[in-house]
Amino acid sequence: MRLIILIVLAVLPLGGLIVYGLIANYETTLRLASDDLMRTASMAAKDPEGLFENARSMLLAAKAEDTVGLSDREACQASLQMLLAGNPQFLAMGVLDESGSISCHSSGLRPSLNTDPSVVGLALRTLASQATGMVVGDFMIDRRTGQPTVAVAIRLAPDRRGVVFVSLNFERLTKVAEGGASAAGLSMTLVHPGAGRMMTHDPPIPREVETLLPFGTTLVGSRLVAAMAAQPTGGIVEAEGPDGIERVYAFVPLRGAETGMMLAIGQPRAVIMGPQTRTAWMMGIIGVAVLTLVLGAVWWIGLISQVRPIERLTRFAQRLEGRENEARIEMEAWQPPELRTLGRTLNAAAVRLDAARRAEEAVAASESRFRLLAENTADLIAILDADGVPTFVSPASKCIVGRDPQELIGRPIRETAHPDDGAAVDGMLDTLRSGGAVADVRYRMAHQAGHFVWVEVSGRSYDDGARMTLSARDITRRRGVEMELEQANRVLAELATTDGLTGLANRRSFDASLDREIARCRRDGVDLTLLFIDIDRFKLFNDSYGHLAGDECLRRVSKAVRDAMRRPADIAARYGGEEIAVILPGTNAAGASNRANRIVEAVRELAVPHLLSEHGIVTVSVGTAVLRPSGSLQHAASDLIGEADVALYAAKKAGRDRVVEGRQLAGARDLA
Repeated sequence: MRLIILIVLAVLPLGGLIVYGLIANYETTLRLASDDLMRTASMAAKDPEGLFENARSMLLAAKAEDTVGLSDREACQASLQMLLAGNPQFLAMGVLDESGSISCHSSGLRPSLNTDPSVVGLALRTLASQATGMVVGDFMIDRRTGQPTVAVAIRLAPDRRGVVFVSLNFERLTKVAEGGASAAGLSMTLVHPGAGRMMTHDPPIPREVETLLPFGTTLVGSRLVAAMAAQPTGGIVEAEGPDGIERVYAFVPLRGAETGMMLAIGQPRAVIMGPQTRTAWMMGIIGVAVLTLVLGAVWWIGLISQVRPIERLTRFAQRLEGRENEARIEMEAWQPPELRTLGRTLNAAAVRLDAARRAEEAVAASESRFRLLAENTADLIAILDADGVPTFVSPASKCIVGRDPQELIGRPIRETAHPDDGAAVDGMLDTLRSGGAVADVRYRMAHQAGHFVWVEVSGRSYDDGARMTLSARDITRRRGVEMELEQANRVLAELATTDGLTGLANRRSFDASLDREIARCRRDGVDLTLLFIDIDRFKLFNDSYGHLAGDECLRRVSKAVRDAMRRPADIAARYGGEEIAVILPGTNAAGASNRANRIVEAVRELAVPHLLSEHGIVTVSVGTAVLRPSGSLQHAASDLIGEADVALYAAKKAGRDRVVEGRQLAGARDLA
């Protein structure tokens, strides 16, 4: 094979030289053909240019006639008909007024308002031109004959106003251009590059193409039209003609055609490059034949000296692969020393190869058992590298997180975890990297559908933390049940300690809180204050406004009481009916009075109307009692409640809407 490569490399420069010569010859042929086409196009353009010069002469003759104008239509018509007679290269002549209306026409058309935008535009451009300037119009279809045409015009003398025009006969123009191009096997195409329209084509376009591409059709996307627009002075381009044949075109502008019409002479590319193509094929065939002969000889030599010995070695290696470890190979003395050395090496490796194969089979069996287990369990099994990137993911990933294993392989598990659970994942990976094991680690994984699922993960590491095995189980449903149970327990606990109407603590919670705070009073040596609050004339409020209004009043008063408390340890509870009790830990008599007056003022600010109250609004009365830590506290709860109740009664008796301070209790029965 190396010899074959060397021979190919030796032949390559010669082949490159031949290819270079073919390319240079190709470019020379194309350049010479382009020069010939450009000369032919320049000569062929003289006849169409003469047609436009004839049109200019015809218009100047009409302008010189005094009868041609806007005044005498019949005399004008007769003059135009006389001028047109014997000039088949023109279709019609006429006179347009300043608005573009036909005033006089060689066919006898009566004056009318012309609505053809091409004719109106021609009239306006002509009137705007210089006195002797000829203006060439756009391509249009003659309404009288139905033939494609282009009109040219000049303005009349200033005293006659208006414009005289003549329309060209494109059929005549085609016949004028025919002859030389067709005889030489060339094609002639007259194009209006500004509008991208084909005016004439010789030889004639096939009938089936002409029905789809009539003269005057815009050549959309034509490379020929694009080249004409880019090179208004003429040039060369390779393009597909209107008849679908690829040609080399030379194009030149027509002198006297102010619209920029251009004549293109084309020759089929196949005709130009035919000899070069045949030469290239001949050289290619000869080169391939020579190269084939040389390579065949080299192949035969290599077959005898290298290929067949290598095949023997290959068959021996295949026998070793088939576990025929007792096989041996002997290479002849005339064989290359490299092959003899390789034979001895293969003989020596037979035993080692068998041992390695047995080890691989053991590993493969172990991996097969692992994959069988992983692919048939509902848990997601994953193998991670030391960076926490999965190298294997079981098919259960589709059921648990909606993703195929390939979507998770190579993506760190930290990226698929919920942002709030990142610390749990990092801690799990750190434990595994250190050689430990993890169990029942819970975190959330992103599901393909956009939500998160709860998983419970167990795993261990091996290879000194270089690899880790994880088993993840979907516990979303179980976690949901647990969360619902926790929520239900919280709701039940709240219902057991909260009054449903006011949102304050209920009586049971109040009793427990009071006992707890009394114990703290004894332990910490701080005062404890109790406020008893009662809504004044509440029964009359209910009787007058109804129980629904009474409930709403009680809720608003309760909120005012709750808002007046400043510390988290302060406790407000509905004691019963319209009575509210407030526990203020660590508050002395002065603090109790201040807090009670704030509550009274807050209820006044509610300004809830109460017409049967002596104050006109809903008010509250407050009684306070303070428990000091000195003395026996055995009956402190009942004593404190009794003292606060007595103070509340005193506030009611004193006129309501006020605070009355009770006595400070220093012992169990210090009520003297």
